[in-house]
Amino acid sequence: MRTAVCGLMLGSALGAVSACASNSAGDRAMATVGMGQSVYGKDVVHVVAVPGSIAVDVEIHAGEVTIDTGLHIKGDARVIIQREASHGYGRRDEASDSIALMNESVGMEVDSQGRQVLKVRASTTAEEAHYHRTNVVIQAPAIDGVRVHTTHGRVKITGAQGPIEVATTGGDIYFATTLAITEPVEITTGDGNIDYRVRAESTGLFDCESAGDKVLHRVRYGSFIIHSGTDQDSLRASLNDGENPVSLRATNGKVRIAIVPDPMAHGSRIYDP
Repeated sequence: MRTAVCGLMLGSALGAVSACASNSAGDRAMATVGMGQSVYGKDVVHVVAVPGSIAVDVEIHAGEVTIDTGLHIKGDARVIIQREASHGYGRRDEASDSIALMNESVGMEVDSQGRQVLKVRASTTAEEAHYHRTNVVIQAPAIDGVRVHTTHGRVKITGAQGPIEVATTGGDIYFATTLAITEPVEITTGDGNIDYRVRAESTGLFDCESAGDKVLHRVRYGSFIIHSGTDQDSLRASLNDGENPVSLRATNGKVRIAIVPDPMAHGSRIYDP
């Protein structure tokens, strides 16, 4: 992966992070051809000084989002941006030129609850915007609270805690953490599977549905009570008498719930919870 490391422009501890890549015609020279007909702009890495645990708020026009947190990540947070254009056969030059029409911003803010929030935004001004995706990777030592809104892309979140809100279309959503989840969770995909994997210290009032597939669950520990209204494509249940809502909604995909000692211990593919 080719990267360009950008500096931090902070007027204060809450300043915005500068973007390394300019949106100019020069971006075409940085474009590389991927598999198939996709063309990628040069990766941009934002290094963000964080005061400790932060919340993450990602809102992009389309693309994959990966959020990784835990003790294996030291020091500052990193946000890696990859711009992708897929115009199809015979249009590679157009795809390369269009990379310059994609924009992103990365910055730290304080929300109404006083939390430090890492905000990532991405958009495109191209007329054929449906050919564009901005793929985002976030690495931070500690994340307490996640909000992700994207389309046409998978979302993978590991190691986070706090309130969780994730929505995508055309992609799977994977959430796994060894930390207790005791706050509201809302995860929705328009076309894909959902994997929700937590430890038994978590709580929740589950309201889960799959349109076109099944809702599956495996509970190794904790008090998990199934309520009326549950069938093969829906689940109403409570974990450890929790009242925090856990809403999981999938279309044309499975909802798989695992309450296990090590939520991240599994094979490369998950067939059953």
